[in-house]
Amino acid sequence: MTQYIVVSSPLKYGRLVTKTKVLISVVVIYLYSATFWCLHLMGVSPYVQSIIDLFLHMYILVLVTIAIYMLLHHTMKKKMAAANSLQGQTGAQDSGKHVQVQRNFVRVNFMLLAVLIVCSAPAAVLWTVRLFIDDAYAPSAKTLIANLMTDNLLYLKFLLDPFVYAWRMPRYRESLSKILCRKNISRQSSRKGNENKSVTVGARRDSELSAEELNRSVMTLLSFKNTAGSSVPIT
Repeated sequence: MTQYIVVSSPLKYGRLVTKTKVLISVVVIYLYSATFWCLHLMGVSPYVQSIIDLFLHMYILVLVTIAIYMLLHHTMKKKMAAANSLQGQTGAQDSGKHVQVQRNFVRVNFMLLAVLIVCSAPAAVLWTVRLFIDDAYAPSAKTLIANLMTDNLLYLKFLLDPFVYAWRMPRYRESLSKILCRKNISRQSSRKGNENKSVTVGARRDSELSAEELNRSVMTLLSFKNTAGSSVPIT
């Protein structure tokens, strides 16, 4: 919703989205979550609670989020088309910048939508099967394994969201590329250092071997001379 407000009415963003409102929203979400998961303590059946959780949180909220992403994409395209029509005569450089901004926005929006669908759809399908087809209270071993995998996939969404959100910021991309380049440079330098060390060690070994062989040859020659000089000619 904050993204939609920024794109549709950027001048109203500072008035509609404040630190106090965001803090209140976070507190309300936590209170709602705690109250919902305490419904079974208030006399609500756990089966009914699971069905409400499935349709309200895994279907309705996900569909509403997908609809907001699509509306956000449509609004962004209209804004960019209006900006391009107003700046049509300003030059190719400005239009190129606007096209690049639009492409980056569409790319990030598609990534967020893909992460949402891929990570949440398996959990929703599995819980539907578990509640209406399989036994929800005594599931099979295969169902439990699939449930563990889909839950981890759902947790992965919340892990990937911050990285995808930050990907739209140029400073984040530049910093990430610099970090990766530094790691590659350090790896290459360490490899070169290891290669240089191995070459140095090999050269030292060769020099030691050559010196040892030279000493042996010299000792052999000296012993041969001594033997020849000490021999007495037979008359």
